[in-house]
Amino acid sequence: LSNLQAVAHTPHKDLNMSDFAMKLMGAGQQYLKDYDEENKTRLIALGASDYMNEYTREVSVLERRNYQQGRDFSEVVSAQTQRRQNFMRELNRMVQDPTMTEDQIFDANKEFLQSTVNDIYASGLDPDLKEKLYEETLKENLQYQKMIGEGLQAAALDRYTGTARLIAAKTVTELAAVERTPEEQVEYVGTQFELIKQGAIQSGYAKTEEEANTAATNTLKGALDFWFKSVDPKAPDAANSLNQLRDIGEN
Repeated sequence: LSNLQAVAHTPHKDLNMSDFAMKLMGAGQQYLKDYDEENKTRLIALGASDYMNEYTREVSVLERRNYQQGRDFSEVVSAQTQRRQNFMRELNRMVQDPTMTEDQIFDANKEFLQSTVNDIYASGLDPDLKEKLYEETLKENLQYQKMIGEGLQAAALDRYTGTARLIAAKTVTELAAVERTPEEQVEYVGTQFELIKQGAIQSGYAKTEEEANTAATNTLKGALDFWFKSVDPKAPDAANSLNQLRDIGEN
């Protein structure tokens, strides 16, 4: 390095040229390691930012690896974001589709999670960067599972409510319009109750028979309450309507 003539050492010397070369290489390796550790975070962030801004810069040989890691990290995140957006659209479609079962929808979520994990695993990222992406993926998946559950419940409620309201409105209208004996009233209301109950189960709104019974009961109570509140006390047939409601309640 100094352009000086090499000094001959006798075999009896502790320090020979090969020892010197090894020490020199060791010092160089330690310098590279220290430089790498000190600049890793900065270079990864720089590479990630450049990728997102569609910009590439020249970096030194010592900085090239970490800079590329940042670009690769940003590329994986970008691909995951695109896949996530596509999956969210498909998820919303499946949740609104009455032919899709809960198991099918949750299976689709599992496939999405697996494909995301596989992409991270196959990337050339360092273990610490992969670990960061794995953690974020698992956190997101917990949110997706919660969102799927809430979405399914909301869609089921919409399907159930639409059908139940129609049946309840028909029930009240026919009870008011058609004269029935007490036994016939009980039979008719029971038939309508079963229709609403089955709708609660088939829509997915009710998971158990007890839940379906509660849903049907509340729907019919709401319909009768609406009938009661809609009676005009000044109307000529007000007394007749209230008597009908009283009789239905008793029967």
